[in-house]
Amino acid sequence: ILHYVHRVNEGIAPHYSIAWVKTLEEMMGIRLPERSQAIRIIMLELSRIAEHLTVLHEICFALERDEHRLFLDLREKIYELFEKY
Repeated sequence: ILHYVHRVNEGIAPHYSIAWVKTLEEMMGIRLPERSQAIRIIMLELSRIAEHLTVLHEICFALERDEHRLFLDLREKIYELFEKY
């Protein structure tokens, strides 16, 4: 199911997958350690920032500004962190 959940909006895929997994955890009575919960929050915030960078890139690109590359580079750094995770 997670594969399909990620397809809803690939820019903020961690939000959908974490919502799905949290639902399963609550149904099964599973409690995660604090470290895991902290990592989860960091992933959510990074994906939110990456989505904002995507929107800023699109705005700058539409306005024909050179700064659009900066936003893409920053977003790629966040995606590299996701890959390492």
